[in-house]
Amino acid sequence: MPQFKLLKFYHAEILSVFFDAIDKSEYKWFKPHDFSNLMAYDICNSNGIDAEDFYFGYFDENKLIGYALLRTFNGKFETPSLGLYLLPKYRGKGYGKDIIGRLISFATFLFDDIMLTVNKDNNIAIQLYESCGFGRVKEIDNKYIYKREL
Repeated sequence: MPQFKLLKFYHAEILSVFFDAIDKSEYKWFKPHDFSNLMAYDICNSNGIDAEDFYFGYFDENKLIGYALLRTFNGKFETPSLGLYLLPKYRGKGYGKDIIGRLISFATFLFDDIMLTVNKDNNIAIQLYESCGFGRVKEIDNKYIYKREL
């Protein structure tokens, strides 16, 4: 099973390469922020003891195959927003469920609940989130809002 790690300053280059590997056609499913080299650097240098947003890598040996986040948008919201992205060749192997389980375990110590937004057409992600205990709480335009108590 791959390793789940809080991203640190020394992961910036690996994260930048990962961002470059995200197919632009998938932005409709996952685009929580821009995917620039500068953003990779900022993310990897913002994770620490005083962080209010948390960014994680999912590593198969030394290769970054997944990226996940819990964001309060620098403390603006009490309930963090969950996001995750797996490179296509690693999907369907149970890794998404593993990542969500690890995010939930991490979040349990800091938050009362977590939420996420998913495109209505992303049926695979919807099935994954519902299987991990998330319930639909709202519909906005072409998206659903899901929430899970911890």
